[in-house]
Parts: sequence; C-alpha cells; structure tokens
Amino acid sequence: MNNIKMISILGAVFLLSACGLNGTSSSSSSASITGGSSSVSSETSVSSSSSVSSSSSSSSLVTPAVTAVSITNNETLRSIQSGSLTLVATVTVVGGASTTVVWTTSDETIATISSTGEVLPIKEGIATFTATSEFDATKTATSTIQFYEARTPINGGFELAQPAWGVYSNSLASDSASDPEVSKSGLYSYKVTNDGNYTVIWHGVNYGIENDFAVGDFITLSAYFYSPFADAGIKPRLIIESLSGVDQKAIISSTEPAFLGVANTWVKIETPTIRIPADSTMFNVKVEFHEVGMIYVDNVEVQHAESNDTTLSSLMLDTVEYATYQDTIDDYQILVTSASALPVIGAVATDATSSVVITQATSETMSGSIVITAADGTARTITLVFFEANTADLTAISVDGAALTNFNANRLDYYQLLNRGTTVIPAITVEKVSSAATADIVYPVSLPGTAVITVSQADMTKIYSVYLDVIAENRLMIYYPDTNFDRTPATGLLQGWGTFQAGVSTEQSHSGLQSLKAETDGGSGWVGFDFAGGVDYPAHGDSLKTGMWVYATAVGDVVMEIYNKEAQGQIVNFVHTITLEEVGHWVYIESATSVAVALDSGYAQIVVKNYSQGAAYFDDIALFRM
Repeated sequence: MNNIKMISILGAVFLLSACGLNGTSSSSSSASITGGSSSVSSETSVSSSSSVSSSSSSSSLVTPAVTAVSITNNETLRSIQSGSLTLVATVTVVGGASTTVVWTTSDETIATISSTGEVLPIKEGIATFTATSEFDATKTATSTIQFYEARTPINGGFELAQPAWGVYSNSLASDSASDPEVSKSGLYSYKVTNDGNYTVIWHGVNYGIENDFAVGDFITLSAYFYSPFADAGIKPRLIIESLSGVDQKAIISSTEPAFLGVANTWVKIETPTIRIPADSTMFNVKVEFHEVGMIYVDNVEVQHAESNDTTLSSLMLDTVEYATYQDTIDDYQILVTSASALPVIGAVATDATSSVVITQATSETMSGSIVITAADGTARTITLVFFEANTADLTAISVDGAALTNFNANRLDYYQLLNRGTTVIPAITVEKVSSAATADIVYPVSLPGTAVITVSQADMTKIYSVYLDVIAENRLMIYYPDTNFDRTPATGLLQGWGTFQAGVSTEQSHSGLQSLKAETDGGSGWVGFDFAGGVDYPAHGDSLKTGMWVYATAVGDVVMEIYNKEAQGQIVNFVHTITLEEVGHWVYIESATSVAVALDSGYAQIVVKNYSQGAAYFDDIALFRM
C-alpha cells in the first residue's frame, strides 16, 4: 500500500511517495515562476515490484533563477508633444526568484524613466531604456526610442517616410521625396532636384486647439536647408499664405529666393514675423525651390512669435484724431498758428503689448516724438515737427454758412448754384491756415457773378474765386436722377443712368464731391425724363436745350444730345471741341435749342459722350425749356 503526502517547501509543491517492502517508486517535478506569479507542474511515476525488500523515497528542490527579461513596446519614434508613455517589463523566473526590475535611461537630458517604467520625453534625440533584473543583473532588456518635436506643419521635421505635404512642380524634370541621406534631425529630410523652373511643397494649417494658432497671433515660418553648393544650385523661398473667403489667397510674409552662402552646412532661413489677419480662415506654409540643382530641407516649422507691431491705432493732437497719420510714415511737418500754443500729442498702440513713450514738443524744440516698442523689442520713432504757418492757403470756403464740399487748398476756382429767384448776394466766409494771413473778399455787383477772395501773408498771395450761379427760370431742376452726381451710394448713386465706359468718380468735380467720368472713344452716359410739365419737368410743345460743365484731360470732341423718344428721335446734337487751352479746366458748354417737342412724344433723353483723346468728366448737367 502506498502512502502519498503533499507538502509545500519554498513556495513549490512536491509530492512524496512511499512504498512497502515489496514495491519501488520514482518521482520527478518541475516549477516555472514568471513575473512574480508561480505556476507549478509536477509529474510522478510509480512502479511496483514484489521483489523489493526495502523502502526508498526521492525528492528535489528547484534553484531560484531569472531566465529572461523582455520589454513590451511597439514605439521606436515618438513626438515630444504626445507626452509620457509606460514601458512594461516581463520577467521569466524559476524557483521563486524576484520579478522586480530596475529601470535606467541612456540620456536623462532627452528622456527620464521612473521606477514603474513611465517615460517622460524632454527634448529631441534618441534614448535607450534598460530593464535590469534586480535578482540577476546579467538579465536585461532594452528599448530604443527617437523623440522629435511634432512641428507645424505636420511632420515639418520629416521624421516619417511619408510627410503630409502637397507637391507641385513645373520644372522640366524634378524629383522630390523624403530621403535619409542627410537630415537636420530625425530620420529624414526632404530632397528636391530641379532641372527647369521651380518646385513647391505646401501644407495647410487650420486654427484651433490641435495646432494652437488663432487669428491675431504673431507667427514666423522657419526651415533648415542643406546644399552641396555655396551660392549656386537651388534658391529656396519660404512663404506664409493666408486664405479667406472662397479660395482667396494672399501672401502675408515671405523671404526672397536666395542661394545658400555655405556648402554642406545646414542653414536656417526665417520669414519676418506677421500677425494672422482678422479675415483669415486658415493659412498655408510653402517652400519654393527655384533654379536648377539639388537641395535638402528639414525642420519646417511655424512658431508663435512675440509681437513686432509698432503701429498706432490713433495719433491725436489736443485729443483730436490726426487724420494724416499713416503706419508707413515716421516724419510729419505740422502747421500751427502759434509757437506758444503747441498741441498736446497723444497716441495709442495698435497692439496692447507694445509700449508707447511720448515726448511733448516745446516752444524751444518745436518738435515732439512718439516711440513705440513692440514685445519683441522692435522700436519705431515717429517725429512731429511743428512750425508756424507762413502761407496764404485756405482750409475752407463757405457760402451762406454751407461749406463747399469739394474744397481743396490747391483748387482756386469754385461753382455754387443758387436757388431760382435769388437776388441777394450770399455771404462768403473763409478759414485760413495762418491766423496772421489776411483775406479780402470782393463780391459781384449782381447775380450771377463771381466772388474773388484774395489771401495774403508777407510776400505770398493766393486768389480764389467762386462763381455764384442762379437757377434760370427756364432751367428744369430734375432731381431724379442726380444730374449733379452728388449723391452717395446709400441714397442711389447714378440711379436711372445708363452708362458705357463711364462711372461716377471723385477724381474731379465741378460742384459737390463727384462727377461722371467717361473714358475716351465714345464713353457715355444717358438718362430719360418724362413730359410731366410743371416747374421741374418738360412738357409737350416745349423747345429744349442742354448745358453742362466738362473737364477734359486731352483735346478732342465732347458731345451733348437730346432725343425725343418714340416720336421725333434726335432733336439736339451739339459737338464741342476741347482746345489745348481748355484741357485741365472746367468749361461750361451749352447746346442750341431744339424744335418743339411733338405732342405724341413718350419721353426725353439726354446723352453725353466723350470722343476726346483722354478721359472727360461731366457735371451739373442742365436741361432748359425755351
């Protein structure tokens, strides 16, 4: 009869077998312990023989040992922006050996690793992580990872074989692809060869959390280039392009194409800092490769930059906005009436991160300054030099308190149309640039007539004139459409007018702000009037004529026509030839009188045409009933 006992020694389970005098036994056992958890397997074989006269037993203990260490990790390339990762070590042991490992890193400046296997990236580079058995230091496993910056645009460092870049080339023969031959950092760079014109690679960048860019941010684009030639081969160019609306693109920052000055050396090129425009929906980064040759590019990166904005949103003199200010002008000459009463300079920076320091002008210096310093240290100085007025210029002319809307200090002749029946000569007032100047006004004896304004200071004299016209009894003041072209778009500019190579312009005007500009070779405008009769409109049986003011830039013919539509056809055809003496001056012309309008006429139409050798401007077009 066999007696079998089970005992536990050192965490392993063994079976003991005993036999009687007439039997024999043998036993064998094995144990595997992995990762700190034990699994036990045993095999026991027993054979009996009637010839055995003694009893025997055998047993064996497994010596603790580590047989293998391995690391579970599928990553060999990881971006720093992805954050930490955890490596897992598997330790195979026997005999109850410890499964604990000690973690180490080859370079703590690139990445650290904790006692639990958590890896924390720090900077770009390659680090090897080693798991060493605490029980047996000869048993180790390693995992090597390359860390890289996840640049914008995606894979701007070309660490991957397939970067997410668009490519276009109009070279005769070109080739462009990721290449491991030369790289600034990581595994690849982008190699471009041209035999012709140019190749472009580009990548679009959306706004939002993923790319951490937004409208209003200041950004710059940089890249590293490597060429086997100095001052030859391919000329690279970097471009930031803003997109807005429906595929509307505009370059907002770029570098000029230029050869690399150093051969076989990575050279960094960077665009000027730029603010992302308010209407931008996304932006493109582009790298252009011009000329013939071969070049490598790597680490194409868009970065946030400190503001370089040195512009002003407002420049004020005595709290009044200085309308002449422009972001591109740094020096201003400003007239003042007296050196003892200089205006106080005020300024507000466009960017809130820019600082503004103002130095006020004094009667001794007669000069003030504004220093704007951007967040990146860029500084701009605006200088304002004040001087006492010594001029005969005017700043405004008013007729019965109403300022002439088309006043300009360099324009000397003006026209003002007064209401029908006006007999009292209106009062004229002026505003002078210099308080020391005198203005003498000579009024006409009767209306219509010309008022003459003579402005004098020291040895300077300037003469302005205002022709005061009165609406004639036979002039039809048809307010719709606008025959003076003084309306603004909000109130129906050119409403009712037909045009050919013509349009309203503020370049020249006889009265008001605008005139009708007609291009050469038949540019024209036309408008129709009903035969409504009364004070403002023509009636059947009237004889008609027309008049207008014209300003021509070259010699040639201008034409006035009146049509009696749906009945008589053309009833006025007047041609005036602009002479060399009339070029560049407003000239009044008036047609002959038509025959009486037929009773079955539908409506009248005025047509003005330009056949001169340059542009012509028409204004204050009149229709007369005779």
